[in-house]
Amino acid sequence: MKTKKHISILILIIVFAMLSSCGKKTDWNLYDVNGKVKKFVEMHYEPETKFGEWNKGEPIEFGNYSVAFDADGNFEVEDFIGKNGKMKERSIPKKEYGEIKEISSYDQKGN
Repeated sequence: MKTKKHISILILIIVFAMLSSCGKKTDWNLYDVNGKVKKFVEMHYEPETKFGEWNKGEPIEFGNYSVAFDADGNFEVEDFIGKNGKMKERSIPKKEYGEIKEISSYDQKGN
């Protein structure tokens, strides 16, 4: 009788642990950032060696972007940046009830 009670308690603990591990999914998880990040910028460079050490060389044209998040961890603006450091394209999500329904993209001039 005690064994059944211990097994049922163990099963309840396992179920509770599994349900509590299913946390709220945010865009912080999507972009793989930890903590309450407001904005991050990712720039890519062609690596080069100088005097036996690796250094960042010329910027690469594609793959550079920055993402801004709101207080809840959902992305508000994603900017794609050219190798000159200027914005090439901006993506802004349109949300309904907390879910992204559409993402609008604009160029430098707002078109």
